[in-house]
Amino acid sequence: MMTCNEVYVTDVSIYKDPEVFRSFYDKMDSKRKEKIDRLHNDSDKYLSLGAGVLLKRAMSEFGIDEPEIELGANGKPYIKGRSDIFFNLSHSGTYAAMTVSDREVGIDIEKIKNFKDSLIKRVFDEKEIAMVSRLLSETEGTEENIAGADALYTGLWTAKESVMKYFGTGISMDPAKIHLELGKIRDNSSIKSMTVSSEKVDCSGITIQCYELEDYRISVCSEYDSCGQVVII
Repeated sequence: MMTCNEVYVTDVSIYKDPEVFRSFYDKMDSKRKEKIDRLHNDSDKYLSLGAGVLLKRAMSEFGIDEPEIELGANGKPYIKGRSDIFFNLSHSGTYAAMTVSDREVGIDIEKIKNFKDSLIKRVFDEKEIAMVSRLLSETEGTEENIAGADALYTGLWTAKESVMKYFGTGISMDPAKIHLELGKIRDNSSIKSMTVSSEKVDCSGITIQCYELEDYRISVCSEYDSCGQVVII
């Protein structure tokens, strides 16, 4: 029985090689193969295969060779017959990410993108905007400041997404109604963890762990105040 969350990430660009794609595809169960086959774009096929590879790898550590997936009330996936295992998947760009825990969990990964002022004001509150400004105060007025702001806002967005995925609500939960507070920061002033509150759901007892992977940001929302390091598959 695990005592915290495990986080797995894989770069799906390796599946551009047809032989590599086929070797991993052949190891998937029929439902995953059907899901991949329904996708039209190669990039989407690679991401779906990557998610399947992560799921198979993680479940093998529990002695589950062929995990049977069922959907909860809000369409969130679970392992059938296993109330001691919770997982969540996400993908962006060329990366698929997964977290596994013995308690409810949500994960989101996003490639850093530009956040225009109109979007910032729509999904972030004044305290969150002030938090970004405070973390970037030493680079104000520089190109580094703009890049840093995009990275931080992308991270905050993944944090809100991870909360929505924790509760299984998806975009039906207004991200503007999710409020983030700074927890721990790294030496370079990037965010390591956050706490969360919401006007719509009870967020007491959950925290968000934040990760950086190249030009991607990852957030894990769970009932633990720490997670393992990202494992690259």
